[in-house]
Amino acid sequence: GNKNIVLCEGEVMRFKPGIQKDFVSRWLQLTPISLQYFENRTKVFRASANDQYQNGPLMSVPIDAIEMACIPDSRSYEI
Repeated sequence: GNKNIVLCEGEVMRFKPGIQKDFVSRWLQLTPISLQYFENRTKVFRASANDQYQNGPLMSVPIDAIEMACIPDSRSYEI
């Protein structure tokens, strides 16, 4: 259904600390139910096949959890 529609996707660069101070390419997908973080774009296409446990996202965050973290509590501003 509509839960698996990709609303937005793209590459992000994650900082990799160390002597060379390099960046590692990662791939994000936003769906109506989650933000998914993949090792690379190739893993996205493999995850849609039968082998989701080996090729799925490194992390998946429910949109509900993101919304809860972003809603300010008006009581926290009381003095």
